[in-house]
Amino acid sequence: MNERQWYYIKDGQQYGPVSEARLVELFREGTLGPTTQVWTEGLDNWSQASQIDGLVRLAESALPTAPSVSPQSSADTRPTVVTVFGVLNIVFGGLGLLSMPCGLIVLFAMPNIMNPTEGVKVWLLFGSIVGFACTILLIAVGIGLLKLRAWARKWCLIYGWFAIAWGIIGTIINILLITSGAYGYSDDAAPSAIGGVLGGLIGLVYPILLVIFMQKPNVKNVCTR
Repeated sequence: MNERQWYYIKDGQQYGPVSEARLVELFREGTLGPTTQVWTEGLDNWSQASQIDGLVRLAESALPTAPSVSPQSSADTRPTVVTVFGVLNIVFGGLGLLSMPCGLIVLFAMPNIMNPTEGVKVWLLFGSIVGFACTILLIAVGIGLLKLRAWARKWCLIYGWFAIAWGIIGTIINILLITSGAYGYSDDAAPSAIGGVLGGLIGLVYPILLVIFMQKPNVKNVCTR
């Protein structure tokens, strides 16, 4: 009799067909788990592996001498990148909170340094409000990452994509404002514009890295609490 062919869903994507022997290997390797949705001919609907009589037990008994690994012990195997980004999020968020008042002091309390238009003042004030919200979010997701929270990884991605878009838009607007003289600088605005571009590009590095590493499979697997 031919061996049954199975299909399974992992990370929202369907795979298969695979033989029953291969399916057992996937369970044994830890690639699949009891909650994995599987289907084979004869089943009415997709079902969790734990609900199919004998399937998970068959996988667990395939290597009777192998030590069992509990979900808790797997979660405790923390990738270094999770710890690094958790700490960096908190550090960068804290530095952002400390440095934020400096720009407002220069803008409103020291008019001799700058003589910006009202439009620039509104733009800078709006940017400060957005920056404040982002720094609070960064600190929160940093703490969440250190606790391996699933929501923290999700919000890291949201923050990363937003920071990339905001950084590009903000850099373009600042260049336009500087070159138009709206900030009240001297007529030669080229050095300021170049500095704005370089600062904007450097500011994109961290959110880009955050988006890349938060999508790594080992990070997805560990941030499940």
